[in-house]
Amino acid sequence: MNLTKFRIWITDPIPRVLQVVSATASTPPLNREEISRGRRTADSRNMLVDHTPTEPTAPDDKVAANATASPRSCSRISNGSHRTSTPASEPARRIPRPERSTMRPRLVLFGDSITEQSFESGGWGAALTDRFARQADVVLRGLSGYNTRWALKVLPRAMEGAADPAAVTVFFGANDASLPDQVQAHQNVPLDEYQSNLRAICGYFKERWPSTAIILITPPPIYEPARIRDIYGVDDPSRQAERTNEAAGSYAQACMAVAKELGHPVIDIWTKMQEFPDWQTSALSDGLHFTPTGNKILFDEVVKMLASIGFSKESLPSDLPLYHDIDPKDPMQAFGA
Repeated sequence: MNLTKFRIWITDPIPRVLQVVSATASTPPLNREEISRGRRTADSRNMLVDHTPTEPTAPDDKVAANATASPRSCSRISNGSHRTSTPASEPARRIPRPERSTMRPRLVLFGDSITEQSFESGGWGAALTDRFARQADVVLRGLSGYNTRWALKVLPRAMEGAADPAAVTVFFGANDASLPDQVQAHQNVPLDEYQSNLRAICGYFKERWPSTAIILITPPPIYEPARIRDIYGVDDPSRQAERTNEAAGSYAQACMAVAKELGHPVIDIWTKMQEFPDWQTSALSDGLHFTPTGNKILFDEVVKMLASIGFSKESLPSDLPLYHDIDPKDPMQAFGA
């Protein structure tokens, strides 16, 4: 029997999935219809079959990239040729093309080690992923040890593959606030430069993704005795910590000033965390990084902030038919078959 081979060529512009604007006093929250707008279904417009009796070749425009939480690499879908066959007497079937872009809106978390560690067990990033399962993709861009100077330097590379997110959190300052005369002096960024770097980071996002909501997060509070223990391995009150709560508070105020200036929402975690009893040990594991309790405090604040701009579990639709919506007598009806 003669076989006819055909190849599938995949070309598809990236659709807009979600329109979210920065939250200001004059910005109304998004409604369900606005959030759902732009979602597509696979139909005849998303299919293209080139029927030919010759051997298939790889398409010219192959897209390939890698994505990790690291700024050195990013992730996209890799599209190559697909080979199959069908009897010559049988017409070629129309096969839906896979989408290049995600079905779900994206939430990008951009920050230092507190963001990088947020996907660990009990982390605030992992909790966001769980909360928005089937509704949104949470993209990690955490860079341990980074300050705003270094983050600004790698920003374009760090955001490769992030693809027009609905919202992005910018959480830097803990390293910038390192004291300039202590062991972590190389991480210190002067206060005025810190503010300038935050403006530049926000400006980059605003220019690249005008409709993306930008949420700033202040540096957290510092418990100095725990920092001395972590750095020097001993409890020695005669030593000075490489960070102080006073310095962190100054950078938190500077972060809030930039947010107000640019009209972006801000989470003051420096103040909020200190409202909790025994925050020094209950919320911080080493005087800087978060315990599960500290992660829960920030998670709750992020969820509230997202809800205020229309990005909530209640307003976001599920990506595909839910199991309980599938008719057992006619399952394929739920998929438009």
